[in-house]
Amino acid sequence: MNARATGVRPPKVLASPDPEYPWAAQRRGIQGTVRLAVAINKNGGIDKVKVVRRLDPDLDQAAVNAIMQWRFAPAEKDGEAIPFQILVEVTWGAY
Repeated sequence: MNARATGVRPPKVLASPDPEYPWAAQRRGIQGTVRLAVAINKNGGIDKVKVVRRLDPDLDQAAVNAIMQWRFAPAEKDGEAIPFQILVEVTWGAY
């Protein structure tokens, strides 16, 4: 069942600074995707970011650092802000 079917309006991204591709990872030619579970609080801020699919320690950390700077309009249920969790993928290389 999706969020809308349960009466939940998912969070909306307001600001999403791009991650910085670490030079060491670029030099080694590492490419791929990091998947992150992101806990968004009632104020639209980030409470926690957990790496759920790793790629490389430098790239994993750069992805977490970038996502921690994102800001959201919070999710809502019945007109009230609620905490919410989303999955975010950050893809490195092959741009």
